[in-house]
Amino acid sequence: MNRTVFLFSGEGTRSSQSQFRLLQQSPSWARIEDILSSTLNLDLKHLWNRESGRHRCPYSPLLTVVSQICLSDLWRQWGYRPDVMVGHSTGELSAAYQAGFYSLEDILHLAHRIGKIASRLDGIMLHGRLSDAEIGQLPVNLSSFNFEDDGGRHVTVSG
Repeated sequence: MNRTVFLFSGEGTRSSQSQFRLLQQSPSWARIEDILSSTLNLDLKHLWNRESGRHRCPYSPLLTVVSQICLSDLWRQWGYRPDVMVGHSTGELSAAYQAGFYSLEDILHLAHRIGKIASRLDGIMLHGRLSDAEIGQLPVNLSSFNFEDDGGRHVTVSG
């Protein structure tokens, strides 16, 4: 039996004008603009142009969720219907919204709040190819071993 899974990743919006134009075709884009403007006093187009691809709080979680919601709307327009929705990190917010557990406004507010709280944390998080020796020299802990390829071990460290 074939099943369709919508898998929503954690943070990491990309900066691309083609992606921006694609996302604006989503039925949710205008609703998101209205919600962010009226309840959080945020201009989505300005925010996208200024912050997309920078991967920094307080706006990266919000932009990630906006991207994922708009893309999944487009997938549905193209005929894809998920049997299962899974999310990692901020992707859990997108999955919860798409599964109908929360309203669009609630999810946007939550993503914004997470970004604001994370921006006040004193710490670092890094993903990259690092050896055990390199990790040992950093004032951080190994958070996860992600995968290994020809370039080496990909890990996430935090502290």
